[in-house]
Amino acid sequence: MRSHWFAAARAALLAGSLCAAGAATAAERSFDLVVATQAERDAAPRVLRVVKGDAVRLRIRGDRDGEVHLHGYRLTARLTPGSTAELAFTAHTTGRFRVEWHAAAAAASTSHHAPPLAILEVHPQ
Repeated sequence: MRSHWFAAARAALLAGSLCAAGAATAAERSFDLVVATQAERDAAPRVLRVVKGDAVRLRIRGDRDGEVHLHGYRLTARLTPGSTAELAFTAHTTGRFRVEWHAAAAAASTSHHAPPLAILEVHPQ
């Protein structure tokens, strides 16, 4: 009788540890961004908060040609009118990172000190 109780307790502990391991898996976080007018971009940027290890997907759309850059991660996506550009990655570095949009016509002359489209905050686990 005692061995049955021990086996049942052991099975319950094993099941609990497997559930905890599954709960610790990375989350998938998706964000939709829209390239806006200059006045809207001059407003405070949207803050995108994720946790290190999360799978992140940024979907960006707009009505002008250009590029979206995620600084610190060195990711770039081309944006064309009527389509959605996408940056998909795993958040592997903690900190604050600028998501910037640059119009195609001004890409060579646009300063990287322009207001960002958004700020990506990656928090420790």
